[in-house]
Amino acid sequence: MNGDFWGSFYYSSLSFDIECDDVRQATYLDVEAVMESLGTFRRLSWKSLAFLQLILVAREDLEGDLCGSVCYLGGGLALLWKDDVVMELINFSPNHILMKVTEEDGFIWFFTGFYGWPEAQNKEKSWQLLKHLRSFVNGAWLCAGDFNAILNSTEKLSLWPPNSAEIDAFRCGLDFCNFEDLGFRGYTYTWSNKRPGEANTKLRLDRAVATMEWRAKFQMSTVSHLPPHASNHLPILVHV
Repeated sequence: MNGDFWGSFYYSSLSFDIECDDVRQATYLDVEAVMESLGTFRRLSWKSLAFLQLILVAREDLEGDLCGSVCYLGGGLALLWKDDVVMELINFSPNHILMKVTEEDGFIWFFTGFYGWPEAQNKEKSWQLLKHLRSFVNGAWLCAGDFNAILNSTEKLSLWPPNSAEIDAFRCGLDFCNFEDLGFRGYTYTWSNKRPGEANTKLRLDRAVATMEWRAKFQMSTVSHLPPHASNHLPILVHV
């Protein structure tokens, strides 16, 4: 892949078009992922943006056509990519999209756009899903998205302490898949509840993780947390 993968996670209806346009103007994008958007998207025209390929996993209503535009109502997942990026769908669910990517030199790797269950009682489902997806992957693997979980106490800024059991469960899920966090550039916390004063909580929920094989192939890759707009999540840019 020549250029950038950009994952924008958990957009609100008012921020989607604005934030996407801002990022597209600032950098060249090959692949774009939207994880669990909420609210109503305005008309999403990917062909005018040179994204000729689309996978859309809608959680609620989907209106329009698959010939260049849709009006997307409710939450769900979307993956858009350009024709010169060779990607093949492996499988999908309301919480993930798994793709096989073939580079120009023939190198094959896997990409997962991931959305973790936000409810505390359902978080174990996220790590069971990751473990299940590992059975479809052989070798290099990149997984990025809104995991709805943190890996250590420094990834939470709040008067309320983090849940150590949830942290341990997330770490075990990543370890099972041989994932390592790719780190980031920019502001630490990717999500805020936007409440004032002592009620405010900030978390690093969005991230990119990868296996040793993927990191060895793409040693110059970087992850950036981009500035927010109206959304309560920061866009994530992965440069490959």
